[in-house]
Amino acid sequence: MEPITIIHGAISVLDRDDVDTDQIVPKQFLKRVERTGFGEFLFYDWAKEPGWNLPRNPILVTGANFGCGSSREHAPWALQDYGFKAVVAPSFADIFYSNCTKSGLLPVVLPLDVVRDLMAADSAAIDLELQDVEFNGRSVAFDIDGDIKHRLLNGLDDIALSLEREEDIASYERERERRGALAIVSGEPEFGFDREGHVIDIQLGEQTESHRLIEHLMIAANEQVAKLLEERKLPALYRVHEQPDPQRVERLVEQLASLDVPTPPLPERLSPSQAGELVGEVSQAVDRHVRASRRGRVALTSLVLRSLKQAYYSPRNLGHAGLRSPRYCHFTSPIRRYPDLVCHRALLYAIGAADAPAPRSSGLIELGEWTSLRERDAMDIERSADDVARCFALTRERDGREWEGEIVGLIGAGAFVAFGGRYEGMIAVRRLRGDPPWRGAGWWELNEQGTILFGTRSGATLRLGDPIKVRVLRIEAAQGRVDLELA
Repeated sequence: MEPITIIHGAISVLDRDDVDTDQIVPKQFLKRVERTGFGEFLFYDWAKEPGWNLPRNPILVTGANFGCGSSREHAPWALQDYGFKAVVAPSFADIFYSNCTKSGLLPVVLPLDVVRDLMAADSAAIDLELQDVEFNGRSVAFDIDGDIKHRLLNGLDDIALSLEREEDIASYERERERRGALAIVSGEPEFGFDREGHVIDIQLGEQTESHRLIEHLMIAANEQVAKLLEERKLPALYRVHEQPDPQRVERLVEQLASLDVPTPPLPERLSPSQAGELVGEVSQAVDRHVRASRRGRVALTSLVLRSLKQAYYSPRNLGHAGLRSPRYCHFTSPIRRYPDLVCHRALLYAIGAADAPAPRSSGLIELGEWTSLRERDAMDIERSADDVARCFALTRERDGREWEGEIVGLIGAGAFVAFGGRYEGMIAVRRLRGDPPWRGAGWWELNEQGTILFGTRSGATLRLGDPIKVRVLRIEAAQGRVDLELA
């Protein structure tokens, strides 16, 4: 992102109010995430009108409520690609204004009468440092938030802006590690579809260092909002994760020990608070073991998660054991989670920016229960949909090949296997025969910890995290089921 100091040059005029982002760049052209190449589609439908002429000048002057409609980032990208460096208007849609500042396009708000005079001028100079617009011998001041001004003057995109606080971030990370927050690393499947809606590709999203940083910054934001709401005693929905049951944590340690995963020693008597501290240490030990052995991530993480209680929403703040946080709420995704919207409304009231009263405490208990249930329903649907989509993707690769896999789950009836880096299926114990060590294994039994299947006659074993070679035997795509056999 290029720094902005002074923008001067000729003016282009678009004398229209309420220009929405679909008029700026129509949705049919939003098929890539690169920021260049959108200029040719700017005001695409209007450009067909007789007499349309919008010169490629540095400054665009336009009407009120510019950039309303959907929150697409492509709108400022198209304006920049066309050649504009600043947009002047009596008002902007909030999200569009924010997207402009993040992409390095300067939005300037001036009174309507000044904008009208500016439309009649040939050129102007906008000085960001002085917050001043000069044209036709006049000088008009404009307001801009100090943080936004700092970002634009120094050409700082979101990443660069975050890295300015690198030491603060490192300090926060050290504090998270000190207090024993869970170390859980997982990847979400990412599906590709053709124009007819058929699954054509699937990749397992990898959690990079940047993903981890963003996640931890979001956690920090959620914690700060929860702290403010609690201090102001404002009704809200907290994200509650109670301390785990000591017996379940003891079982987790036993399960990991059966797989030769090093774990911290157990105290003679384990209280719930000690169990919460211990499970954080265990998760970090698991993470170190997985990084060293390069296997077992899915299976061992699943064991850790199953030892915990399920998180839920409640107006009572009982803390978040998994994050080792005394107060926590969901704030960062109000578009897709209603509890976040409740916290947004409470926060806006707390900082004096709300047009409506704070959320009322009456009904929040029921709302917390309802949203918690809907969250679980959504997770079940998402898992089922992922299974079905995986199956349809696998049908395109069903060619009798041998797949390298890893055991990610065990039950008495068989083993669940992740294979090919993106698929999952089950191999039943009745199919565990063939070449040694499987031949003559006898009956297969699951150990007490649920981590090892062993053949009663041969002593052969299937352990969580073990590598295994499989072939696809049958795919029932509509049910999201894949049956496997030994390769």
